[in-house]
Amino acid sequence: MRILLIDNDISGLKLLKKYVAYFYKDCEIIGFSDSKNAYDFIESGEYPIDICYTTVMMPCVTGFQIANRLKKINKNTDVVFLSVSPEYALDAWKYSVADYLLKPVTYEKIEHAVASCVPRFVAV
Repeated sequence: MRILLIDNDISGLKLLKKYVAYFYKDCEIIGFSDSKNAYDFIESGEYPIDICYTTVMMPCVTGFQIANRLKKINKNTDVVFLSVSPEYALDAWKYSVADYLLKPVTYEKIEHAVASCVPRFVAV
């Protein structure tokens, strides 16, 4: 399984990677702090993404654009949005997201998001 993490806050990205790695053992985890680089990675189509955790509002490319592109490539990709504000939550559901988490990310919040993705994937 391949998991993509996108957060323009580098310290937030490191923490997210730590929590995600705890729940998803033996998975490939790829992180980007630059949304444009992440979008280009997705566009390449070389690496199918099973789950994506992405910040909603970022410079260059938004989480909504990321989710839209992922869903066009594979409608079964699970997307979990991360945001400091609940204001984008209603828009997020238009993308059939697995979850919408408010920052700061915590162990408990990631555990909840993992449960949203478990029907298709086995998490440890």
